[in-house]
Amino acid sequence: MNIRISSASNPTFPSTAITLSHHLNSSPQLLGLLRAPSWKPPKAHPYSRLCAAYGLLVEVRQPLSGGGADGTAADAAASLRSADGGSSGTREACTAFYLTDTGVMLQESHPAQMKWLALMLGLPGHYVSRGYLYDNVKQGRMGFEAAFGSDWYSYVAQHPLESTAFDKAMTATSAAAAQSVALGYDFSRHGTVMDVGGGQGMLMTAILHHHPGVRAGYVLELPDVVARARSMGQRGLERLQYIEGDFFQPFPIAANCLVMRLVLHDWPDEEAAAVLRHARAALVRGVPGCRLVVVEAVLPELVGPGEVDAATLQQLEFDMGMMLMTTGRERTLGEWKALFASAGFRLDQLLKPEGSKLPIMVLEVLEVLESGPQDPKQQ
Repeated sequence: MNIRISSASNPTFPSTAITLSHHLNSSPQLLGLLRAPSWKPPKAHPYSRLCAAYGLLVEVRQPLSGGGADGTAADAAASLRSADGGSSGTREACTAFYLTDTGVMLQESHPAQMKWLALMLGLPGHYVSRGYLYDNVKQGRMGFEAAFGSDWYSYVAQHPLESTAFDKAMTATSAAAAQSVALGYDFSRHGTVMDVGGGQGMLMTAILHHHPGVRAGYVLELPDVVARARSMGQRGLERLQYIEGDFFQPFPIAANCLVMRLVLHDWPDEEAAAVLRHARAALVRGVPGCRLVVVEAVLPELVGPGEVDAATLQQLEFDMGMMLMTTGRERTLGEWKALFASAGFRLDQLLKPEGSKLPIMVLEVLEVLESGPQDPKQQ
């Protein structure tokens, strides 16, 4: 199911959508607007309509005599009608809202956990920096730094709610994408696979689950991330190992296949190329068919009126967000190829896995390396 929530035009919308969803039961049914006690009904109604425009709710005409259980929904809607001078309905019917299947995904109990992505987009750390676009474009100063006086990662370290929302949003989106990536490429051809910057290990877990022929899967992460994630290795997945490291430094071990999902877009070309060169050195020497698998957005080379679908528009919005909040950016296919070539790689395959908005770019090394770390499974 596709869910698209943007804070570009209304930064309060994502968190409001969560609040509306929270006050509904888990099954789609009539919205009793007065269940949100801190809201006046006339204030809730415009947000409900905006949520309906985004496909989170559906607005219907509800006969007053046909209210929900115990009359709660009808009573709430009647109060709404009275409070706003009758603009919400007539004596015979009132305006009411049902939660859609997409809206259900914003509830805290939903396994997709999209609540955290919506919340993250509605918090100041994401939308305030948009007011500093001038500083970014004209002065070359990162919008986020102009707004908050620090970089994003330093900021979230000092703001627990935004840190929690960011971590859980990244976990939720990674969980949703892990299956499509694991099934979108034949990892079974490689004996060892390492996910570079792989976080909690969700993608590597999916790869090992779907490709039992992979002897070992490594997750390369910073020490504090590894400390939180190592418990996964104690739940019966013996082939999964967490490796402490920094992808801006030489990798401590090698593998037949390396994976990078949404790593390179965080960095400008110079830093991204440095990461790629370390990855190139970490591919096992003398093993034919070694590959680097990169999962990133690919922007269109040209953008014209009527030529952009919803997924591409979202990627363009993310590109502006990357520009404002980090030093990174999204790239076109031509820009990706140039970046790969600068680090000694060539694009071998461009795959589009089912159920994923992000393509898989499979890279091969341009020439054989003379030195590099050793794969512990081959020693």
